[in-house]
Amino acid sequence: MLFPFNLRLSILPLLAPRRTETPKPSGLAATPCGFYGVSGVAMNPLFKLSPLAFAVTLALLPDAQAADYVLTNGQETFNSDRLIDGAIDVNATDGNTSTLTINSGATVTSEGGSIVGQASRTGVNMAQANVVVEGAGSRWVVPRTSFVLGNTIVVGGVGQGDLNVRNGGQVSVRDLDLGEVNGSRSNAFSNAQLLVSGQNSLVDAVNIEAGGVFVYRSSITANDGGKINSQQVDIDSVVNLSGAGTRWDNSGAFRNRNNLTLDNGAVLTTDSLLLGSAIIGRSNQVSISGQGTRLAAQSMTLGTSDSRTYLTLSDGAELSSTN
Repeated sequence: MLFPFNLRLSILPLLAPRRTETPKPSGLAATPCGFYGVSGVAMNPLFKLSPLAFAVTLALLPDAQAADYVLTNGQETFNSDRLIDGAIDVNATDGNTSTLTINSGATVTSEGGSIVGQASRTGVNMAQANVVVEGAGSRWVVPRTSFVLGNTIVVGGVGQGDLNVRNGGQVSVRDLDLGEVNGSRSNAFSNAQLLVSGQNSLVDAVNIEAGGVFVYRSSITANDGGKINSQQVDIDSVVNLSGAGTRWDNSGAFRNRNNLTLDNGAVLTTDSLLLGSAIIGRSNQVSISGQGTRLAAQSMTLGTSDSRTYLTLSDGAELSSTN
């Protein structure tokens, strides 16, 4: 069935502004998705780390680094636990590729990070930056604090960047930004990609954002049992969720101004859902197909005053909205 939508299924309040912070409840009973980190922001239990433990471990760990870790135009692998008293910055320039791999069950802890290939205005000499977190027990953890800085992983920035979480790897961070969300230097060659693939692979974040002042190319893919947990989503990304066990669970507002595809048993759940287009006058597509595939929202809005959303529901897939 094909439905063109340019209407509200329910009246929604204005979506929360970017960088929504979650106030700390009075008790753990109110915790939406796990324990609390340094600032009281909900945290997956796998990533719980107290400030005291962080400081003591930093002082005692032989591999602890007292500055940002910077990798430019190189290849590096972290296969043992590492605590970095600063950010992880993976950069690439002038057509080069730079890749950091976290594997063999290593837990790497840092104060934020960036995965940024140099911007190109012509598409020539494109630079590519990558971080790969793979294998059971392998984790990149950014402890959540009340500070503005040190809580964000930026993928792509003004250039090209990929974050690949696969085969049981996991990432925890307060703010995950795909693109130059708060900047104005991105262009048609800027690109950010997030991949979460395989059983027990997980990205756990409070805020997931993608886009920029100008139209920015970004994609979010979860498949083969990969999972994403979040509280607020505000993206301009092509989203593809595929396969039994693949889930994206969002506890707050989910806003996407690009195409969305769910198939082969993938599930997306959220409190409120707004789907539209980042470009005035352009339509976008939502496709939900296959047995066990489900899109569920408490309230749902498809299309905006200046764009249309076309929804296709097929082969036993489910769509539900309670309001």
